[in-house]
Amino acid sequence: ELHVVQGENEHINKQHEIWDIEDKFRTQTVEGTKISCNDIFKSAPGCDETKKRAIRMVMTKGIAGIGKTVSVKKFILDWLDGDANQDLDFIFMFPFRELNLVKDDDFSLETLVKEFYPELKDVAVAKMFANHKILFIFDGLDESQLKLNFKTTKRLTDSTKESSVETLVTNLIREHLLPSALVWITSRPAAIQRIPKQYVYQWTEVRGFDDPQKVEYFRKRVEDKDIAEKIVTSITMSRSLYIMCHIPIFCWIASKVLVHLLLKKGNSQEENLKTPTTLIEMYTHFFCIQMEVATEKYENEDFGDIEKIFESNKEFIFKLGRMAFEKLERGEIVFTSDDLKKYGIDIDKAGVYCGLCTSIFKEESVFHSKKLYCFVHLTVQEYFAGLFVYKSFASKSIESQSLKDFLLKGSEDTLKAILDEDPVDLPLDELMEITIANSTLRKSGELDMFLRFLIGMSLKSTQVLLYGLIQQTEEHSEVVEKIRASLTDIDLLNCSADRCLNLVHCLAELKDSSLYESVSHFVNSNQSPETHLSPVQCSAVADLILMSKTPLEEFNLKKYRPTIKGVFRLLPAVRNCRKVELELSYTKFTDSEMEILSAALMSTHCTLEALR
Repeated sequence: ELHVVQGENEHINKQHEIWDIEDKFRTQTVEGTKISCNDIFKSAPGCDETKKRAIRMVMTKGIAGIGKTVSVKKFILDWLDGDANQDLDFIFMFPFRELNLVKDDDFSLETLVKEFYPELKDVAVAKMFANHKILFIFDGLDESQLKLNFKTTKRLTDSTKESSVETLVTNLIREHLLPSALVWITSRPAAIQRIPKQYVYQWTEVRGFDDPQKVEYFRKRVEDKDIAEKIVTSITMSRSLYIMCHIPIFCWIASKVLVHLLLKKGNSQEENLKTPTTLIEMYTHFFCIQMEVATEKYENEDFGDIEKIFESNKEFIFKLGRMAFEKLERGEIVFTSDDLKKYGIDIDKAGVYCGLCTSIFKEESVFHSKKLYCFVHLTVQEYFAGLFVYKSFASKSIESQSLKDFLLKGSEDTLKAILDEDPVDLPLDELMEITIANSTLRKSGELDMFLRFLIGMSLKSTQVLLYGLIQQTEEHSEVVEKIRASLTDIDLLNCSADRCLNLVHCLAELKDSSLYESVSHFVNSNQSPETHLSPVQCSAVADLILMSKTPLEEFNLKKYRPTIKGVFRLLPAVRNCRKVELELSYTKFTDSEMEILSAALMSTHCTLEALR
């Protein structure tokens, strides 16, 4: 059963959503009141009777893949089945991704409803509005291309008068148009500020699985009880995988991969077959399994040789990867048929293309037979983007202009001439170092997961799983060692502290635990390092403190002996400490360091009780 958390939360997440997941993993505490999604238009249980008011508009936030659209569909299904909200006469759902297709056209509210619901073409919809209780659902605000300017958009009160789609939606929200109608908007966290808070009567959040629900999911989904328990054991042994299981669709990916591998291990007695412990391993296994399944199902032929499957579909895979990267770089996660044509992707072609797209790439038919496309989850798009970029680096061929432009940001003019060469005359590790530096400059961290996948692609074990998709001529061990050095030694002058934390997580994708081991004994003891901690060691200390489910009783900055550059990397740790002693006399804080500290203190998950 899906639930939402009731209660206003004005904190706006400006970071990659992976950080929101990790914060929730640590706290596991419910803010507000847990309610069924069918009750979102009801006041919270125990609410002060004098403060109760009719709820007209609800905002539901949640990270990608957490279950917002599922909640909407459950609400509608329960209404249709007569199980809930029977006071509603009509529900009209308008996904923002579909409204984008008509954003340049003019409609009245009446004709817009008929455009999306042609079954009502002979119905007097305007009269229906006046005489019935209506709910409008706008799903996916984060995908909206409408400007939604609440200050300058003209006032509209007539549901039969034509105007732009933006004007219609804006006036519905601000109660000028059909003030008696209910409105429900869903959004990823970063976009909720697009709706002025005075119009939101109730704030709700879909929070995903807590720890007991993660275990319950695998035990219910996997029929073989022994395998289910092995999956639970395997997942809990990897912190990064266990944290990601907060997202229901990741649990689905993990169950597919682990069931396949554990059955294979049991049937073939392959004792050396290892289950994934990192994100790159999990997603690479998922990709390979879907390739095999698609080939068997849609080509009616068991190749038996996964290498041949990859070889015969290499062109299609990298077209998909190029689109994934170029769209990710621009912050786009929904694609049109024109986008697919631009990249030469024909998913209507029979065979493995169709099968692969069914499991990895989603097609949605909308009104007038138009189609929209997206990856099954943002992380799958980030994986394909990493695959495409690493393949480009390994083959020394930078064909994507978007990738060239990305690499050139902040670089010398001489680099442009080098990147225009074919093959590119730069070592693989230098191309990776440029990418690490430019990715970490993104303050909101939208390339954090892409970078983790990209780093993981450098491992020989990953490339072995991909059976020749990546043709790397440079020695794997040397490249990995140089990438490891880049992650630990890179001097990031304008990087945020959270981007530095992500570099520590990138090291985990290389299966390197030595950094954590070098500092772990300083966290929960009175022991101090004999020498100054390096900046990357400071990030590792902060990460260990943040990932602990028990807040650190006291954090003394001086204890860790950070270098001047390491101070700001330690500051995010205050979010999970009860008492903090910064000793401003010890170091003079810069403006950027004070911004990091204030952001940590404003976090909804901050446990700080005393600061001196």
